[in-house]
Amino acid sequence: MKKFYRLVSCCDLAMMEEKQAAKYINGLKYPIQECVIFYDVFSIDEAQNKALMIERLQSRVPLFRSAN
Repeated sequence: MKKFYRLVSCCDLAMMEEKQAAKYINGLKYPIQECVIFYDVFSIDEAQNKALMIERLQSRVPLFRSAN
């Protein structure tokens, strides 16, 4: 997160918060991006919180496994 803000400030990008959040989401790993876009995200903080939540959910071991 700090790295993102540092890069934005170095580039002197004057962006609206929603546009910054969209750029942050585009920098996430693709499987997490796919999930985050289903939420209404209006700030980088919201995007980060959703990404962390999704990452935790994806790291869980499935309760049931298919019998292949």
